[in-house]
Amino acid sequence: MLDQDTALALLTIADETNARVAFVGDRHQLPAVGRGGVLDHAIRWAQPEARLTLSAVHRFTDPEYAALTLLMRSGERAGQVFDALLERGLVVVYPTDVERQAAVVSLQPDGGRVIADTREQVAAL
Repeated sequence: MLDQDTALALLTIADETNARVAFVGDRHQLPAVGRGGVLDHAIRWAQPEARLTLSAVHRFTDPEYAALTLLMRSGERAGQVFDALLERGLVVVYPTDVERQAAVVSLQPDGGRVIADTREQVAAL
């Protein structure tokens, strides 16, 4: 989540002190709050032998779910991924807005917050 301004400051200091910088991250994760794209720039300008791309998933013990997470990251076969998540119970589709809203509210602990797109949705919840 490194923004461009912070990256410039970091790289300036590294250049002045002959230090090396290694950028590590996932370009498919949340972007920086400020101007982003630092990892994309780093990949574009780094020498090919200086780049390393990881393609294996290590944090999941279920290999099928691990494969699904890689497809979610890439956006490939979105319909199949959605269906697989639905089948696993990880996505729930409610038949009506009333049922969906009731489910959202019932999942909130005391004092919990719900984020909605519009004030009307907030009022309904």
